[in-house]
Amino acid sequence: MADDTVYEIALNIIPVRIRPCKPYQEKISDFAPDGRPRFEWETMRHKKMLYGDMAVDATCADCSINIMQCGEGCKSLIYGLEVFLKAVACLVPDSLCASINLEAENSFDAARTVELADDLAKIEQVFNSSNWKVAQLYAYDEPVMEYFGDGSSRPRFYPWNAEILPCMISGNEGYQIYLCTDGIIVKSNFDEGGSHIYEKLVRDDSGVRGVTKEGENVPFQALMDRYPEWDKEDPRSDGELRFVELNAGEVFRDTLDMLMVFTTVARNSKTGFTLNVV
Repeated sequence: MADDTVYEIALNIIPVRIRPCKPYQEKISDFAPDGRPRFEWETMRHKKMLYGDMAVDATCADCSINIMQCGEGCKSLIYGLEVFLKAVACLVPDSLCASINLEAENSFDAARTVELADDLAKIEQVFNSSNWKVAQLYAYDEPVMEYFGDGSSRPRFYPWNAEILPCMISGNEGYQIYLCTDGIIVKSNFDEGGSHIYEKLVRDDSGVRGVTKEGENVPFQALMDRYPEWDKEDPRSDGELRFVELNAGEVFRDTLDMLMVFTTVARNSKTGFTLNVV
């Protein structure tokens, strides 16, 4: 599926002079066979990975730049970044973030970070007053929710990826489901023929059907014993996939929040950050 690349966002910690990990990152513990020095921090990370040693976590516990409140919490995975930047280019084309090319620029110095932190605040305002197209999951005529450990929740959906060509959001042995700017498309893996554009897909006791904007019901045949499926957690449960618009601030909340907190901490610490593909 398109645009599912995961990135790691990480503060550039070297300019941050007061940090608990600094002595361990400067102390050589031994040498690799090729002569490369191994620093104590690398050894500590190795012990954590192999034996569950918690020395890294204990060292990071009281660090002022431990954003994620865990071992090496000065970095984190960030999801949906490429789609977010495409959405920025659509909704806030004159913003600094709209000009970011991740293939050419993945390291941002302190000065650039200050600019991006201010830019993200403006983007948040625009996103909160704009809508974005998604394919949203429903069950029993209510949005299907995703629940988190802190008690919060949000609707489950697939965002439009801001591309002209349809983007595949789900697939199985029989069918592929795509999202485009006009609706939902279902393609058979065994038929190259044309496809309808649907306002929603419905799964119930009678099988799966698509409903067009004109209200036409188009039933699907089971192929390889599979109907079109869109719910990754419960693929064969009754429900609907609807083409709707949601508030862009909510659609991209996780990505936007992650970028805002990292750039804010980086700015306060007078440093920058990096974005690298995992």
